[in-house]
Amino acid sequence: MAGYDWTKGMSNNAVNAYENGEKPLSKWTKSEILETISELGWNADLFKGFKVSDLKEVLLEESSWHHTSKFFNETSFYQISPYMFEEKALAELKGENYIDEGEWCDDAFLTYNGEFCSWKRRISKDTILIELGNILHKEIKIVKISEVKKYENQN
Repeated sequence: MAGYDWTKGMSNNAVNAYENGEKPLSKWTKSEILETISELGWNADLFKGFKVSDLKEVLLEESSWHHTSKFFNETSFYQISPYMFEEKALAELKGENYIDEGEWCDDAFLTYNGEFCSWKRRISKDTILIELGNILHKEIKIVKISEVKKYENQN
């Protein structure tokens, strides 16, 4: 809805954005982020140990911009990314390489039953496609993520 709300010092669209849970980056506090992810069904306690700047970087995405102040500044508004979910967010906050479902990753090396393998594709939240074997004989398997271990070079 076009127009300007002079009492709130922002456009009517900005007022609506606030009502829909969007706000400028500077207005997002750690407690508001934790409350919002809790409302999404996430375990907010797992995120309490992270800095607010890191939470903003990983969890928030720019969703719109609106005119604010008597000078009609263009202000970016942010929301919790609809493409983010708890497991992925935690991995990114810990600096781990999370591979999305369907994403290819030829550089993630693992062992499966003591045999070297490579992580080829995430099939679902807890299953992946791996490639076992050598140049002459390759075998593709779908396994539970919990069944593989990160390859540790012993040299």
